[in-house]
Amino acid sequence: MEGVSATGAGATRYRLTKGVVFQDLRGIESTFVHEYQIYLRGTKADCNLGTSEEIFVAPCTVLSHVMKDVKEEDGEANDDVVYEVRAKRMDGLSEKVVFLPRMKVMRLLIARANKAVPAR
Repeated sequence: MEGVSATGAGATRYRLTKGVVFQDLRGIESTFVHEYQIYLRGTKADCNLGTSEEIFVAPCTVLSHVMKDVKEEDGEANDDVVYEVRAKRMDGLSEKVVFLPRMKVMRLLIARANKAVPAR
């Protein structure tokens, strides 16, 4: 979450970052914002296997997760999740197992015959 604002009608709106592609999302209604829950083994997701300069999103499956204790710039502790996932390689034929930070793994809520809809 990047920010919170109130509208004149008393509604709360959120500014979020879509993790896999780091897209800025503004004006999200509070009914669509939920507390983060760790993805369980077997969760289908989209994973950003690219570098910080290049985005490559591939289908993946969560194998496990670990909690990583991260120190923020202000000295505060921040627990974050690192996922072990099995993902399709760029050739689309083979797979590899990699570890990715939470912001590079986005679970799928609906999957239909080769057409997946990512979580919002």
